[in-house]
Amino acid sequence: MRWNGKKVLITGSMGIIGRALVSRLVSESAQLLSVDIKPTNWSDNSIKHVQADLSKVIPDECASFGPEVIFHLAATFERTIESPGYWKTSFDNNVLATHRLLEKVSSLDSLKLFVFASSYLIYDPKLYMGAIEVCSLKETDPIAPRNLVGLAKYFTERELSFLEDTERQFRAVSARIFRVYGRGSRDVISRWVRAGLRGERIEVWGKTADLITFMPMMWPRA
Repeated sequence: MRWNGKKVLITGSMGIIGRALVSRLVSESAQLLSVDIKPTNWSDNSIKHVQADLSKVIPDECASFGPEVIFHLAATFERTIESPGYWKTSFDNNVLATHRLLEKVSSLDSLKLFVFASSYLIYDPKLYMGAIEVCSLKETDPIAPRNLVGLAKYFTERELSFLEDTERQFRAVSARIFRVYGRGSRDVISRWVRAGLRGERIEVWGKTADLITFMPMMWPRA
């Protein structure tokens, strides 16, 4: 797809994926509307940023901007174990916020493509948890959301399929993402990389194993 001059809305633009995507699209001369719960720190003044909590309000700019493509990355999740109060946080920020965003933009004549950041968590966990051998997940594999995040992601996928079939106005793509890591991230891969660059011990925990520590090899910096 050629991005030059194309109007692109990105929610969750200050996240790991969002920042990389914004940088890439700016380099290809797209017109960007950035929406995130955090304030902007973009150095490029061509990027219009709106600070908003999508679980409470969908900014009017999301519609008035007239996006041709939307990358919906905004979401909330908890790692491994979901706390008792997370059921409300997940519904508000994953299900309700996305539903309201779709209410705002689904009927726009300008919208041609809606890209949704889904998750591998929609799949039956028997396919990948405790697997002895390396496995590859396929779109045709059984669906059985593992937790509230997976359930919320699958609900949105179904809503998008419904709108795509009934509205027939825009194409929807759900990217079932596995692990995300990158600069500034708190995920375990990024923490390991940062520890390795500092020459620190890396700790690996498992339910059926004791704590494992090892010293990473120090690679020369370019």
